[in-house]
Amino acid sequence: MLQKTFSIYNDDLQGCRLFIETGTGYIACWCRNTETSMVKAFELFRFQQPDEGSFENMLREAKLNSKLFDTHFEKVYLVWGNEECIPVPSVYCSSDTAEDYFSLMYGAETCGAYINTVNDITLVSGRLSKQQDAFKKYFPSAGDEHKFSLLLKKYFSDAYNATAGRVHLLFYSGHFIITVIKENLLQLMQSRQYETAEDVLYMILNACAQNGLNPEETKITAGGMIDVKSSLYTALYMYLEGFEIETADKNMMDAEGFGEYPAHYFAPFFNYDV
Repeated sequence: MLQKTFSIYNDDLQGCRLFIETGTGYIACWCRNTETSMVKAFELFRFQQPDEGSFENMLREAKLNSKLFDTHFEKVYLVWGNEECIPVPSVYCSSDTAEDYFSLMYGAETCGAYINTVNDITLVSGRLSKQQDAFKKYFPSAGDEHKFSLLLKKYFSDAYNATAGRVHLLFYSGHFIITVIKENLLQLMQSRQYETAEDVLYMILNACAQNGLNPEETKITAGGMIDVKSSLYTALYMYLEGFEIETADKNMMDAEGFGEYPAHYFAPFFNYDV
């Protein structure tokens, strides 16, 4: 069952590019003006994860309930947020070994590996052939990239460049992406499922311990679907000295409806554009 949880629009969508991110149980659509970089609209759909064969039906239902799907945009970008993605040092990865890495990690064969390289790190994920085919029916010339690739570009940009350890968290409904960086080298990047605040806290503390980071001295940022009045926020704020909320810039959100929601809800989408 598909549920639309956000629908925010500016009446003028001229000159915008459309971004569509899809992952475990969600599709997010937003458009940004090419010249001003202002975000003009945002839609978020949630759904029970369909099997691969029914993804096309689910996408068709999203189109019926989406204003952005039926608006013409000169450029469209697809962002893949599927969990099955492995960062591998490029020196140890090639097109011949990529599928072996995927099989070793997830115990399944791929139908060809999707390979993307950023900062000497090669990202290996399985080809989402049916999902890609379903999207191409609506956006045949769309470019695409994995979410992890966008995160790496951001985290290793000049603005983030630092030798101190840091942990980045991006929350979705029922899962989050954790990235651990130490001495400006990637140590960990994974998508994790969770049910309780204790699950998340344990995973963060364990990731710090495994990578030799003191959680009392490590900067830990979190953005996305985390309520500041929730037990999850309370636990992270209470036990993690360096915990901070990452927000999206509200000055770049050009639609009245954005003001009704906390700015950090939009950080996983607007802060990491293609």
